[in-house]
Amino acid sequence: MWNHHPSLAAQGEQRRFSYFNIERDNSAADAGLENASITEKRLYVAHRKLERNPKAAKAAKGVHGYVCQSCSFDFGAIYGDAAQGYIEAHHLIPLSEIPEGHSVELDPEKDFAVLLR
Repeated sequence: MWNHHPSLAAQGEQRRFSYFNIERDNSAADAGLENASITEKRLYVAHRKLERNPKAAKAAKGVHGYVCQSCSFDFGAIYGDAAQGYIEAHHLIPLSEIPEGHSVELDPEKDFAVLLR
């Protein structure tokens, strides 16, 4: 059900409220929730995690510099001192191709590029 929230109605925004819409000044009893219960369930979820070495990007930037290798854009030259040294280091070998459970030695010069995004 889509309802206008009072504080957002003036801005023309909508938010979705599930089941019921309770005004701030109504109590739980007034809303018919005096016998309400909350059901919780513990779930276990497994996630894959790639552990990245934070020194790798810094080393790649040290080798390649801070100018985009694709388009030669230099944040410092365009935006001044505040952006000096900003660039992103990217893996040339996709992280998805690293064998699961194995450590891989990467060379900052050969295995990384510095790019805008």
